[in-house]
Parts: sequence; C-alpha cells; structure tokens
Amino acid sequence: MTLKFKNRIAVFNTIAAASSTFLVFVAVYVVVYLTAYEHLDSDIRKEMKDVVKNIDTKNNTVALRHSQEWDEKEHEQVEVNPTFLQITDKSGALVFQSANMKNQHLKFNQTLGKEVFFNSQFNKEHIRQGQFPVFNIEGQVVGQLSIGVSQVESALVLQNLLLTLLIAFPLLSLIFYWASSFAAARSIAPIHELIDTAQNIDDQTIDSRLPLPVRHDEIYLLATTINDLLNRIENSLKREKQITADISHELRTPLTGIRGTLE
Repeated sequence: MTLKFKNRIAVFNTIAAASSTFLVFVAVYVVVYLTAYEHLDSDIRKEMKDVVKNIDTKNNTVALRHSQEWDEKEHEQVEVNPTFLQITDKSGALVFQSANMKNQHLKFNQTLGKEVFFNSQFNKEHIRQGQFPVFNIEGQVVGQLSIGVSQVESALVLQNLLLTLLIAFPLLSLIFYWASSFAAARSIAPIHELIDTAQNIDDQTIDSRLPLPVRHDEIYLLATTINDLLNRIENSLKREKQITADISHELRTPLTGIRGTLE
C-alpha cells in the first residue's frame, strides 16, 4: 500500500527522531551503568586501602593484624549491603576471611599481578568484586586480597532505568509520528488548495490563476511556476484562435468567387 505524502513525511521524521532518541537512551544507560559500577569500585578501593594498612608481609608471608577487630566490623553483616573480605597467600591458602562469608570463598586468580574488578556471584547473590595483589617490600606478590560488595541496589537502579527506557521509547515514537503527521498536514495544506484550484481550470477558464501563498517558500515558487505555465498556455490558445480566424477569412474570399462562378 502506497502511503500518502504527509504519512511518508511523518514516517521519515519518526525514523530520524526515533534513531536519535535511541542513541540518547543508549548513552544515558551506558553512563548510568558505568557510574554505578564506578561507585562500587570506588567503595571497594576505599575498603582495600583500609585493609592494606593492617596487612603484614614480613618473611614473604601475608597476615592480617588485629584480625579480631576486623571480625567485629561490618563484615559480619550479611543482610544489608554486606562487604566480603578474603586474603590468601602466594600458594592460594586462606589467610583471612570475614565472618559473614560462612566458610564460603570468593573467586580469585592466584597469579594475578594487578588489580581487577569484575562481576561475580556469592551465596546466590550478585556482587561486584575487586582483587588486589599484595606485595612485599621487594615488590614481590606474596598474596591476594579479594573484596566483594553487593550490587543489588545498582542492579535494581539499572533494571528500573532499562524498563523505563523500554516503555518510553515506543511511546515517544508514537508521539513523534503523530506530531510529524500533524505538522506535515499543516505544511502541505496549501498544496491541496493548489490542487483543488488547478482541477477546475479548463479551456473555458484558462484565465484563472492559482492563489499564491503568503510565505515565499517552495510552494510559492511552485504556484508561480504553474501560473507562468498557464499564461503561456493561454497565449498559445489565443494565437491558435487568431490563426484559425485568419485562415477562415483568407479562405472565405476565393470560396465566394468559386461559388459565384458555379452558380
């Protein structure tokens, strides 16, 4: 089915607007996504700095000073925004584990030589985890520090944002189409007026002309061009009538003489 001109304009405008909106929505989601995880990574890095202050790396071993103090901190909390802490030595053996881990273990890479952040699961809960190598005075890796924090709140924010964007996108697309269709109909209204006037022009009303729009735009130029064409057609018809009259006059005289002779 062929769409009307105004509908084609509306479709093209809607596609352009929807594409731009989609790119904006993707950019918004990516920014919020990166910001959310950057916030979690910042919290993990702050926790790491507090823990490193209490790590002893003498004799190529790693140990946590004041371990009882750490057991009494927020690492015992499991239900609300827990922070999981795990320290292993260079052989992968467990050195320290926060009380809220309940003898479970965080994922870690024993050969890691630089800090990394990644998403993981712990006790069927999505967490954001950071792993940091522990160095001794000589700069050798003597252990690994793993810190995990819950990402339930961040995941909820991202989920709500994604749901909002998925609902808003088709609604905005419909609004774009309706607005574009309305604007296109208003824009091409002068063309319909020109069409109605042009349909009523024939050889008897060849002296009629199309109305000129107020604004000197493309429609004004189109109406002017058509009026110029009508002027040329009218002049051609006048010349045709004049030539026909002249030929009739020129033929009438000899025909009269022949008629008289025949009579």
